Formats: sequence, C-alpha cells, structure tokens
Amino acid sequence: MEEAKTSHIDRIEAFLSGLEKDSSKIAFITSGGTSVPLEKNVVRSIENFSTGKRGSLLAEYFLKNEYHVVFLTRSGTLQPFTNHFSKEDLFCMSEEHEKYEKFTQIKEDFAKHKERLLTIEYVTISEYLEKIEEISRTISEQTLLSIIRCTKFFKNSCIILNHCLFSQNYKAK
Repeated sequence: MEEAKTSHIDRIEAFLSGLEKDSSKIAFITSGGTSVPLEKNVVRSIENFSTGKRGSLLAEYFLKNEYHVVFLTRSGTLQPFTNHFSKEDLFCMSEEHEKYEKFTQIKEDFAKHKERLLTIEYVTISEYLEKIEEISRTISEQTLLSIIRCTKFFKNSCIILNHCLFSQNYKAK
C-alpha cells in the first residue's frame, strides 16, 4: 500500500514540477462513483454508481482552456476524450464510419492536451478520500480549483465487520 501511495504522489509531484507557480492554472477534478465495503474481508459493498461522463467532459473543458488537470477517477469509468465514443465505435473506426470526422478531431484534441492531464484511479471510498487528501496536500502550494462530488454514504471503518453476516444465523428474541 505504501509503495502505491508513493507512486501516485511521485507522479503528481513530477507533473507539477515543470509548472510555473504564478501562471499555471490547475484543476483538480474527481469523477465516478465509489464502492463502500460492508465488511473488512469484503464480500459485499454498496456502489455509488456514476459513469464519469460529467467529470470527463469537465476535464476536457479545462484542458482546452489551458489548465493542467489532475483527474481522480473511478477505475473503469469514462475518461476525457474517449467518452464521446462507445467501445464498439473505437474498435470499428474507419474512414467510412459516420463518426470518423469527430473521431479525428477528438484524437487531435487529445494529442494537443495529453501532457497537461494526469489521471489517478481509485475504487473504494477509502481510496477516494485518501487520494483527495494526498493530492490536495501535494498541490496546496499551487493554484487549486477543486471540483468534488462526495458520496452520500460512508461507513465508519471501526464498525465494519470482518465477515459477512448471514440472516439464517440471526435468531430473534
């Protein structure tokens, strides 16, 4: 866990190291849902589902307006620039495809802006909150625009059970 933590902090620091402190604009955007485990040895979880569409479009907007974007995203959700197409569209793209012109424009946009985009992934609410704190601390000396959609539920880790409880084991008094 410590190695993974160091890895994304190192990536953020490297991303920010070349920026001019006074003139670089930074957007920190979170996108996608979270998973909240119901026990420590996870069998079940509650999912706060989100496709990530709004966050990915927001990241594109800021990139096109010359911001550097730290994009904290749920693994497997929509990403900037690729969010405009289904997987089938991307795999079947050819000059004859009806969306080819849009595809080439978005591909050019991605090539133009990709150096100003840093993507970091999470799955669980714990990872999400931990990474928000770490990223915020790392970029605190820079100009920060924070767009955060917090989950509506959070289960305190001190009351999460170690194992799943089955209803047949419960005896009413």
